Amino acid sequence: MHFVKDSLAKLLAQEDLAVEHRSVETAQFNVETRVLSLPIWQTDIKIVDAMIAHEVGHALYTPNDWSFEGRIPMQFVNVVEDIRVEKLMKRRYGGISKTFFKGYSELHNQDFFSINGKNVSGMNLADRLNLHYKIGAFVKIPFSAEEAIFVERAKFIESFEDALDLAEDLYKFCKDAAEKQKEQEQEVPAQESPDGEQVVSEDTPEPKSAMDSEDGEETDDDELQDGDQTVEEKDSEEDSLEDLEVETQSSMTDALKDVAKQTQNEYEEYQYLEAPEVDYKKFIVSNKEVWHHCDEVWKERGYVPENFANCDSEYKTFKQTSNQEVNYLVKEFECRKSADAYARATTSRTGVLDTTKLHTYRYNEDLFKKVTNLQEGKNHTLIFNVDWSGSMGDCLLATVKQVISLVSFCRKVNIDYRVYAFTDGWRQSLVHGDYNLEADKLWIHPDFAFLELLRSDTNNSTHERQVRNLFRVAYAMDRGKYPRFAIPRKFALSGTPLNECVLAMFDIAPMVKRETKCQKLHIINLTDGEGNPMYCSKKVSYRDGETHVLRRPIHSQCVFRDRKCGKTYKFHDSVYRQTETYVENFRDRFPEIEIISIRLLPARDWKRFANYYIDHEHRQDADTQWKKNKNYIDNYTNYSISYILKTETIDSSTEFDVSEDASKAQIRNAFKKSLGGKKANKQILSSFIKQIA
Repeated sequence: MHFVKDSLAKLLAQEDLAVEHRSVETAQFNVETRVLSLPIWQTDIKIVDAMIAHEVGHALYTPNDWSFEGRIPMQFVNVVEDIRVEKLMKRRYGGISKTFFKGYSELHNQDFFSINGKNVSGMNLADRLNLHYKIGAFVKIPFSAEEAIFVERAKFIESFEDALDLAEDLYKFCKDAAEKQKEQEQEVPAQESPDGEQVVSEDTPEPKSAMDSEDGEETDDDELQDGDQTVEEKDSEEDSLEDLEVETQSSMTDALKDVAKQTQNEYEEYQYLEAPEVDYKKFIVSNKEVWHHCDEVWKERGYVPENFANCDSEYKTFKQTSNQEVNYLVKEFECRKSADAYARATTSRTGVLDTTKLHTYRYNEDLFKKVTNLQEGKNHTLIFNVDWSGSMGDCLLATVKQVISLVSFCRKVNIDYRVYAFTDGWRQSLVHGDYNLEADKLWIHPDFAFLELLRSDTNNSTHERQVRNLFRVAYAMDRGKYPRFAIPRKFALSGTPLNECVLAMFDIAPMVKRETKCQKLHIINLTDGEGNPMYCSKKVSYRDGETHVLRRPIHSQCVFRDRKCGKTYKFHDSVYRQTETYVENFRDRFPEIEIISIRLLPARDWKRFANYYIDHEHRQDADTQWKKNKNYIDNYTNYSISYILKTETIDSSTEFDVSEDASKAQIRNAFKKSLGGKKANKQILSSFIKQIA
């Protein structure tokens, strides 16, 4: 409920001010940072709406510097300023009067002002003025002719300076009234009863015994004779006058404090996080640097072509078999592109007669030539982000094959592309501790890196060399292969910085879009699991008064905030579903960019995955699709579209292949597997082409 009210506050303020719900007693607004902090009120929704409207009024109209030089008690300024800002809010929004009416009605019903059973007419003018403008619709508030002047003045105040002037006059009036009342009480003579005893009036304060001090202890007679007691009483009277209290204001403040949720520890209170100001382009390891390092390491180790013979032979076979898949992609793309062009075509008539239609003039009015205008289609760019984590070892070679096929397709149809591997193993600095932490920010590990594996602007010979090296690296990581060469150390598989990958796209995607001058950008994340949980930074205070900014795990009470698009996002209860938050934020920030997920999933993990991500309503259909097609297409984690592929079927090597002595059953099963693999691949590829075309 609280986060829904963020939109209300922003709409009322007419700006993307940041709204925070914190464990605070009263609302606070920082004019410089434009952050409105609201208590977590556990009360009626009508009260919450009224309080939000009230605090937004202060945010809009009350200056940050309350420089009245201490000549006026704060409560008196609050009373008058509340009247002013609520009047201005009602003027600004015609419907807000109803919000205040309902809110103050509920406040009155719950006796937030503590007036039940009290004589309202006996309260000072500040209290009655406060009640009149807040609950005057429900309670008749009496005023004398002299006091009515203040009521009228409050109605017409416009500026904060006007409010200060009225508050000062109000304070002086209440002070004078309190002094007069005090004098009258002191002049009331003590009445005697028939038996000669003194009777103290109920309206007269009971005098203290001369034998008792203020703390209830006995005082020596000697102390009474030097006149100190009289002086102390006089001073206390003056202090009481200086500390005049607006009781209704205090009661309301205390009541709101009571309904404000007070958390017991840091994990119960909301923590608002923002992305750090990081130049993610610095995390990119350039295409040239990546493969130069690879060539240098293999050269230093003295590898010769014979070391790569088996791998290169498989690569040659793969290229031959993948041509069919690539050609299918090209055909699908061209067909959809032509269909799209036809759909966008417009036909218009010209003023030139079509002589071939003149013979139809008796029954046909359309005798003029027509011209068909074909609107130019959009040019595309694809970014492939490949998971370079340890768990990818079993399917990395198959994944790389798919990426190479897609890259070949892009080169054939002249689509720009970038292929990155996201990892935290390239630099291997083994960073420990907290470095350059800023409070309430996401923490990006300094070892995070984007390896630029392939890009479209390389020439054919360079591209072929890089693709072959990429295939070799993936081949060497396959546990079923026995290569005669080792991968360079920096290419070692690492953790899964998927969250960092998505956050990096906030900078990198616009950069790639500018470089390629594309009109339509697609981002494809290929991964076999959830990303590693990220950390955040938090300011921690110690008993000695020192404060430090430390790393903390992101928990369910953390809220991600993007000041640029003016939205907040609640993190999922599971730390392994943080990616959904960042993807949602990315799509809100860049609605024109498609972000696609290709999730590689072993058959044994389907049940766990489905229980985790797919709701009960769609579960049966999902199970059927997975069993029949060996894949599942959805948008389970806020992506534009998600493809869940069975890892056992993603290898493009789906050719019919059996041994010479194979039985009929083996031949049948191999044939069905070949057809099934091709069918599954074509389904996914067709859907993928449809998405980008």
